[in-house]
Amino acid sequence: MTEINKKQKILVTGGSGFIASFLVEELVKKGYPVTIFDIDQPKFTPTVAFIKGDITAREAVDKALQGQDIVFHYAGMLGTHETVKKAYQAARINILGALNVFDGALKNKVKKVFDVTKPNYWRNAYTITKIAAEEFGLMYRDEFNLPVILLRYFNIYGPRQKTDIYQKAVPTFILRALKNKPLEIFGDGTQGTDHLFVEDAVRATVKLFEEGEVPKEAVEIGSGVEVTVNEIAEKIIRLTGSQSEIKHLPMRRGETEHTRIKADISYLRDVLGFRPKTSFEEGLVKTINYYKKLI
Repeated sequence: MTEINKKQKILVTGGSGFIASFLVEELVKKGYPVTIFDIDQPKFTPTVAFIKGDITAREAVDKALQGQDIVFHYAGMLGTHETVKKAYQAARINILGALNVFDGALKNKVKKVFDVTKPNYWRNAYTITKIAAEEFGLMYRDEFNLPVILLRYFNIYGPRQKTDIYQKAVPTFILRALKNKPLEIFGDGTQGTDHLFVEDAVRATVKLFEEGEVPKEAVEIGSGVEVTVNEIAEKIIRLTGSQSEIKHLPMRRGETEHTRIKADISYLRDVLGFRPKTSFEEGLVKTINYYKKLI
């Protein structure tokens, strides 16, 4: 393990978002000077240095990276079925945005680039563009010696996750359960998923950053435990004391039925010595308590 340098300046693109805002809080708590680069004003970390900018604006990204030692690249266009009809927009944001970060990091001699990627289990514009960005990251590492670390997040859940644009299972189910509305499951619900509480995901990310190594492959960040969508819905109904019923609907575009998804956490476990602290049920309770306050 390398010696931790708390004077390293860190830029977090998309730092106003769900996972990134928790990361920003943790880095600030540890004493790192952090700057957020985002098109949206920070809501959860308003006192952190902020640069308002679009990840597709090449000169703005380059300027933001000047003087930075580390960059965590979270900015991007999310969604599964939501992106199927927006392939051009997804490619522009997720691929060209990533290239702006890689080129800017190379030009400004950034010491490390952490790039958020996605497991390849569905064919939609989001997944395709994130895989393409991952491949570009590997190319920059191999051809230009840019230290790129790929963070392959699985289903990260917890407080602050948006439900108005992207219909993520956990927050959507919770809000509907709290209102006693039917929980809509696309497909038969037997598809397996891997869910990790956001605070654990951030702990794993920071541990990887502070460890100082540059893994050759993408580091999968999840629980290593598979849970079905039906099980998620049933747990949320029980934990909320809801009268909601489960309703099955046809699969949506860009999503594949009967997928089995589980992170390989061997690097987190064997190299970093990382173990999740929050069980799935404990994380659900914390998340439910957060959304109760919003209703």
